[in-house]
Amino acid sequence: MTVVTDVAPAAGSAQHGRRSLTVEQRRAEILEATRRVVLARGFGHTRIADVAAELGVSTGLIHYHFASKDALLAETLRVKAWLAVSRNQTRDYLDVAALADRLGTGEAAAVLARIDDYYREVNARPEAVATQLVRQLADPRPRDGATTERLVEYKALDPRWHDWAKVKATLADLARAMVGDGRAV
Repeated sequence: MTVVTDVAPAAGSAQHGRRSLTVEQRRAEILEATRRVVLARGFGHTRIADVAAELGVSTGLIHYHFASKDALLAETLRVKAWLAVSRNQTRDYLDVAALADRLGTGEAAAVLARIDDYYREVNARPEAVATQLVRQLADPRPRDGATTERLVEYKALDPRWHDWAKVKATLADLARAMVGDGRAV
């Protein structure tokens, strides 16, 4: 197990403390912070420094794990899409829709059309991850479907995403763009 130690705020505390995290834990923490910053500021206004500030770490730590802003944002979208396929929860669909909206449908489709390059080894299904993702984005049916009727209750959810029909339309556009790319079928 690889351990990375750096200065970061302790969970639930305004104070800074030293924490030891595995590389995988740190990457997951960075990706979640990136998701929050992108959704709050938009893709074009998100800087590596913003993500670092969100976590209370140096920009060097972010660059250690991700070569560029584009690599960081693409990985954030891929992780959320993989979670939509594997967990099939409303929150994951919301994140994919919002990130695709921020990145632009074409860019998001290009990233997701190559999802099998990253998740082929962990995919237990007989079909490609991209194929399943297109199917689920075209007709999302989350396991926690009742939640889609209560989106207005989601804490810090942009009001644009309070309407499940809007979320579904954004996801369907993304699915069509992935198929149009030719790699996701």
